[in-house]
Amino acid sequence: GRCMIIGARPNGGKTALAAALAGDALAVGCPVLFWQLELSREETLEHLLAQVPGTGAWWNRYESERCNVPLPEGWPAALTVPRIDGPDAYEAETIAAAMLALRRRSDRAGSAHKVRGLVLVDYAQLLTVRDRRASTPQHEILTKAASMLTKAAADLDLCLVLLSQLTKEAKKDQAKGKQALEETALTGADLSRCAHVAFALSHAYQAKGGDWQECGAREVEKSPDGRSEARLLANIKRRGVAKL
Repeated sequence: GRCMIIGARPNGGKTALAAALAGDALAVGCPVLFWQLELSREETLEHLLAQVPGTGAWWNRYESERCNVPLPEGWPAALTVPRIDGPDAYEAETIAAAMLALRRRSDRAGSAHKVRGLVLVDYAQLLTVRDRRASTPQHEILTKAASMLTKAAADLDLCLVLLSQLTKEAKKDQAKGKQALEETALTGADLSRCAHVAFALSHAYQAKGGDWQECGAREVEKSPDGRSEARLLANIKRRGVAKL
């Protein structure tokens, strides 16, 4: 019944992290609804399949080898990746209806996992609502859409993960080496108030002392195997924690 928000700059790794979360959920029998508003259904499945153990160097294989690959055992019954084919797919009401369908499907399947389903929305700034008006500010629309989905998740005992872009100001701060992990870095609306927990995902490098440091994309140091880039995940909000 909780909402998690993950904020990052473009190409920061939001979708890959969401795919990893989905893969872990599927591995323990938790149903997953991946609502992808930016990439195609095929590209989303490619992200998901890349998380399967044993698919090393997935990025270095021919596209023909990455397409039409059978889903792992248990995935077809538990994974839903809708094909976005109309403007109503961006409306929070449509996603909320799909969340209800996911919960009902989970109940019919008799899922033993205490989380009745994981819902990932990529990404929050593309959300809208059905009764929007031309005069309504965009940040109010985004806030209403996020609140609507958060309430649906709470009512249905689902875990909701919203992926969010960072503001232009936050990107400029990161480029100058400044920290950009404040709650206000979630762009477009006051999304952080909807979340139980919020994280900021950023490029990182390992300093000589062994500590991980946040950095801009141009400063990224490759990992020793030369295949991936390090990421730093910072907890910027946790509801229910006393701050003295």
